[in-house]
Amino acid sequence: MFSTFVTLSSTGSGGTFSNAATTSQAPTVMGNLFKHHYILMDNTNDTIFTDIESPEIEATYWQKHAFSLIDAAISISIVFALLKLLPNDLIVKLTISVSSTVWILITLVLYRLVTTLIIGRTIGMLLCRVKYLNAEMKELSLGQKLSTVIFILLNDIKYYKVK
Repeated sequence: MFSTFVTLSSTGSGGTFSNAATTSQAPTVMGNLFKHHYILMDNTNDTIFTDIESPEIEATYWQKHAFSLIDAAISISIVFALLKLLPNDLIVKLTISVSSTVWILITLVLYRLVTTLIIGRTIGMLLCRVKYLNAEMKELSLGQKLSTVIFILLNDIKYYKVK
């Protein structure tokens, strides 16, 4: 970020504009009682926050909930597909001991485990253009991926938009 430093004095003799390479005389400023310093920005895109701006943008509320609904729909679809494909006697044995809601949750966790380990995010996240990043704005480690599979966002893991 380059800037021009301007000094205006109250003596009536004018101020000087100084840039790294050139210095020129400013017009006379009459009636000024104090010496003023101004910093003029050479690049209009630069702000005082340019150095601390984050390169990543956090996902919106709607993106977070949209990909969660897509993932839940995929999980329920997998359960219904298994109900159609598996033999009836096996289905009866499995559903007697555990309710269907638990099977949907188990399927959701397994689905998230497989997709997160293989492609780094779920299919819902791909469709909604969302990714995981940790506090250092880096991709997740294996331990962090495993914690996100069971819906625990540790160490400031957040959802960010994909550019």
